[in-house]
Amino acid sequence: MAASKLLLQQARQLINNDNNYKGAQVCCNKVLLKEKDNYLALVVLGKILGNSVEACLVFKKAIACEPKKSLAWLGLARYYEQYRYSVQELLTIYNELLKLDIDNKKALDVINKVAKIGYRFNNVKSIHILLNYLGNVPSVKIYIVGKYQLLKLLRANILRNTDDASIENYLSQEKLNGPLYDLICISLAKIVLRKNNIAKAFEEITKWPFFSPNGVFRNWLCKYLCSNLIKFDSFELDIQKYKTVLTQGIENSKYSNLLNSMISYDLKLYSDAYNYKRVINFDDIEDIEAVFIIKCLYMLKHWVTAEKLAIKLLITAKDTYYTNELRKFLFLSYAEQKKWSQAIRVGTEIPLRCLDFYGVYVLAKSYIENEEDADHLIEHLQMTEYYRQLKALILLKQEKYDEVLKILDKNTKDPVESLYIARSYWHLNEFELCNIYLIRAAIYNPNDADTYYYRAIYYQDFKHNAKLTKICFEKAHRLNTADINIIKTLSDFYKKEGYKTENFMLLKSVSHYVVDQSWIYYRIGLCCLDYDQWESAIEYFLKAIKYNDQDADAYESLAEAYYSLGYLKKSHESYLKLIKLNPQKNLYCLTRIGQIQTLLNKFDEAIIAFEQVLRFDPDYLLAIIGITETWMKLANTQVSRKFYHLARSAAQTAINYLITALYGRNKVIALWTLLGNAIIFITKLPDDYCFFEIRFDNSVDLGNLGILYIKSNMYKLAYFCFWRGRSILPPRLEMRIGRKLVEEIFEEEESADLFRYSCPPDLGIGYEQWVTKILLHQTLKSGHECYSRSFS
Repeated sequence: MAASKLLLQQARQLINNDNNYKGAQVCCNKVLLKEKDNYLALVVLGKILGNSVEACLVFKKAIACEPKKSLAWLGLARYYEQYRYSVQELLTIYNELLKLDIDNKKALDVINKVAKIGYRFNNVKSIHILLNYLGNVPSVKIYIVGKYQLLKLLRANILRNTDDASIENYLSQEKLNGPLYDLICISLAKIVLRKNNIAKAFEEITKWPFFSPNGVFRNWLCKYLCSNLIKFDSFELDIQKYKTVLTQGIENSKYSNLLNSMISYDLKLYSDAYNYKRVINFDDIEDIEAVFIIKCLYMLKHWVTAEKLAIKLLITAKDTYYTNELRKFLFLSYAEQKKWSQAIRVGTEIPLRCLDFYGVYVLAKSYIENEEDADHLIEHLQMTEYYRQLKALILLKQEKYDEVLKILDKNTKDPVESLYIARSYWHLNEFELCNIYLIRAAIYNPNDADTYYYRAIYYQDFKHNAKLTKICFEKAHRLNTADINIIKTLSDFYKKEGYKTENFMLLKSVSHYVVDQSWIYYRIGLCCLDYDQWESAIEYFLKAIKYNDQDADAYESLAEAYYSLGYLKKSHESYLKLIKLNPQKNLYCLTRIGQIQTLLNKFDEAIIAFEQVLRFDPDYLLAIIGITETWMKLANTQVSRKFYHLARSAAQTAINYLITALYGRNKVIALWTLLGNAIIFITKLPDDYCFFEIRFDNSVDLGNLGILYIKSNMYKLAYFCFWRGRSILPPRLEMRIGRKLVEEIFEEEESADLFRYSCPPDLGIGYEQWVTKILLHQTLKSGHECYSRSFS
């Protein structure tokens, strides 16, 4: 024995001082050769062997030798904790340790480890270990800690279908006072609620002597009932009977308020129930509150708001059940908005067991509407009414309308089947039968938006009844304010029928909750233009581009709005973007860019832009006008600088463009006006620069130009035009009359030849008026002006 003690001491020194485990192992083996059941040698050897299987066997051998000693049990516990983690093995070891006479520090450590396993793995055995330990009445300190951990485990609701009699007996014998008072009440109530149906359980609980005085306990009961409504969509008892006794004195507590709101929900007063959001702290929202608010939004058909809030709340959700509930309502909200791909994405994240038949039906419908295979879901619905509806929908999508009518009962009272029959008759051009089934669908379900949408289509395309079309479209929108197809079709109808105000109000209202549809903002922008709200129009065009930066129409309208308000640089940028998005608008955009550069006095850049256009299309009228105006503006700039030769050259260039254009467009007034202004501009230059070159080979064009000169009191030029026009085509009556008119102006005498050539009545009247003016002793100029007006 003495030799064994010396060897074991030597082994400990080798381990502690030198970390010499091999030497220590040799010492232990020497002891065990002499005493094979030496407890301390086995414990030290187990520690030396570390994570090997032999270590476990050595500890178990030591325990077999001395089962009432704790060293081997502690060594075996460390082995499983560090190397071979096993919940069941550890709980067995901890249970045995708590039966031994161990110091308080080790006992507290073991109790906390047992509780930790219970929380982490929802293990019921941990509850019974603590319960058995507390039954042995340990020291006060250990007892308080053990009871606290036990009650926390009970509160965590990890009990399964096990015999709760021992737990109930223990709790009922506890004195209901002290710091654990509330936990004991709640734990006892949980057991009673699990044993009975809720109605009987509440009848028993409300008779407990500590029910009324304990506000914390009653607040927990309120939470329990709220959780029941979320999970089962019912309180499963007469809630009005217990409402007062539950909430008395705690009316302002969170769960009392939540319970009152859920009672309103149970009574289908969804707006009143939704008012609970006013007291929610969204920075610290509980899962049960989150699901309840989403349920209210869904029942109120605020599907867009439900979608946004559910996405936000899913980030902070902790409980698996409530997380799946939030996903479920997000999925249903997507489906109601007909966002099929998003509905499929979220729906597939929910375990199928968490969806009821309706949820599976909606998911299958989403697949079908998204033109994907849904057979793996449809097979789960064979014994339900949804099976035939989904089969009919598949045939509708395949345009097999006769087969739809074969599989559906024409005497059905189901609104979905009636709608599918109506749609089939519509495509088969049986419009009156279609209307009959649409009416049936509306009777069976007056709250279905799709039914009223198709009724509106019927009145619009077949009956051509704008009044009834409007009524049905508006009813469809009221029933589903988030259906993008209904919104767009109603907006199209308003636009077509001239309901500008209604269209504007519709788009403005939906833009507050449907925020990702660029076309809505684009149309609002157009409405703003109708009301001359240019700044607002720009704001909405920018929003449209924010949600769809490939929207060429939005960029074009934005560029035009910027241009109209004088934001020329921004307009320029928008036209450049439009060219990239829609190359077919290239000529128009370059023309607009040229006009902008002209307004910015960047004449060279403007001319380059216009010339680019004219290289692609020499007859592009806007570019011809634009380049002419640019040259004339440049000419005016040169005059202000007194560079007359440059001014005349710029004006001559403008004239050249106009003459070329007039060969094909001699009836375009704008071109003649520009030509006249260019000529007049040159005639006002100093004498050395007052000359230009015009070549016309067409008598009509020369006649038009001659009249223009007469109106500008430029008689010599007019005479030349009429003379030139008559020489090209002598029989032209107008040319001779014009020439004689100018001769008379210069010669200051009446001409008998003029009357002889005035065959057309209107020209004769003009001559008569002119003669009358002369006889009345008016000036020659006045007579000429009168005649010019008649002549023109």
